[in-house]
Amino acid sequence: MARKGYSIKIDTKQAEQMFAKQPEIFTKKLLLGLQKSGRLVETAVKDDMTKSGPWRIIPRQVAKGKIRGPIVTDSVDTGILRASVSHKVKGLTAEIFSNLEYAHAIEFGSQGTGTKPRRHFRTALAKQKENVINIIKNSLKN
Repeated sequence: MARKGYSIKIDTKQAEQMFAKQPEIFTKKLLLGLQKSGRLVETAVKDDMTKSGPWRIIPRQVAKGKIRGPIVTDSVDTGILRASVSHKVKGLTAEIFSNLEYAHAIEFGSQGTGTKPRRHFRTALAKQKENVINIIKNSLKN
């Protein structure tokens, strides 16, 4: 199955000038920015899976108003998918991914099982787009 990816475009005119003058320094700074951006989006994906924020637990109301046992208020069942979300920098690209076979079906939905798309990766990337751009720009400035 082919992987589907999404990208953020950044104006590179200044970056190209910096690269022409100091390629080694430019590459190190860019890689640092990609690492920071990757961590940011990875965390945002995990938070989106949890909806109410990471690791938030509220008490469950049971019959007759008794409180019995905690319940996590999110779309996470076992936490395996959330724990599998990671990032890596490969070349000059930051990739946020899950290596689980069913991650694609959760993200995009599946007609065979009737799973509706949950869009955790796409939502997180859209929400963090401006932050990612700023991280990259700031990494190259410093």
